[in-house]
Amino acid sequence: MPLPFTTSFAQKLLRNAKAVLHSPVSGFGFEDQALFHTQKETTINGKTAYAHLYFDEKRRAEEMD
Repeated sequence: MPLPFTTSFAQKLLRNAKAVLHSPVSGFGFEDQALFHTQKETTINGKTAYAHLYFDEKRRAEEMD
């Protein structure tokens, strides 16, 4: 389930994963694109959940323009 970036929970997850998402070790190719992925275990309302975080440098560059 996608999580809006405006939530403090999502911002905290991204802050903690920033270095990993910029590491070549977490990179993979998908449809001629370089993407980065990491998985973080977290707790939501007392339940264990896994957040899958993806970073697309090309998309970020396009949004910056």
